[in-house]
Amino acid sequence: MSLDFKTIYAADKFTDLRAPRPRRAKYDFAVAYADPGSLPHADILESLEEALTEYGSELAIYTHLQGNTKLREYLVERLLKNRDIDVTVDDIILGNGSAENIDMVCDREGGFFIVNYKMEGKLSNLALRTSCNQLRFTDELWKGTVFEIFLKSENSKSYYEWNFCPSNRFAAYKFDSYRHPEPATINKSTKIEYLFFDVTDTELRFEIKFSLPEELKDVDDFQIQLSAIIKDRSSPKLEYFALQHPTDKPDFHNEDCFQFILNTRG
Repeated sequence: MSLDFKTIYAADKFTDLRAPRPRRAKYDFAVAYADPGSLPHADILESLEEALTEYGSELAIYTHLQGNTKLREYLVERLLKNRDIDVTVDDIILGNGSAENIDMVCDREGGFFIVNYKMEGKLSNLALRTSCNQLRFTDELWKGTVFEIFLKSENSKSYYEWNFCPSNRFAAYKFDSYRHPEPATINKSTKIEYLFFDVTDTELRFEIKFSLPEELKDVDDFQIQLSAIIKDRSSPKLEYFALQHPTDKPDFHNEDCFQFILNTRG
């Protein structure tokens, strides 16, 4: 028995089997294989020359903690014009790349507080302390990669600070007022319900559930400061992240940093 393949061929054959070329924007940076000829090389060189002429002397020093001020001013105008988003210069933070993408989420469960951190990006150079088999109180965690939580009742002068490191290390302190006493009073009553962390070359996940101090267990409205200090093995520089940077230098204890109000009345 022989098969006649002619009967299953399409009657109308394509003369050109090549797929049509997709239409792209003039400057398509959404894909990794943009046409080099579409890039405005001359304009880019001219812009770089202008930028180096105006800002070249600043390359050797750190810029503003939130990024170049003029660029943030430009973004404020563009966001309002193109997206109808009304923000101020102080609301914008310019990061160095995707490695600075940090999410921090918090919640309360009875007498316990729960915080989730997630950091994404190229994390192969992330500097972490040596991991411990069991939870260990460790002072001065702020000298390296650490995630911090500050809590106080609304309008109170006293506040608590917790430091957690994705290596089974933590610290807890109490302050009667701004950075007082010094050194801080160690909060020995903290109980860690669980501390989970997972670190890969592209993602860090970190979750903590810890007990609240007695004086905060009946509080309905918390003022919260969530922050992080990140250290890269390739640089001695520490990078500081917070809900608010009220001064030119990072100061997580500053009262203006407690910008977030968590209502737990249910």
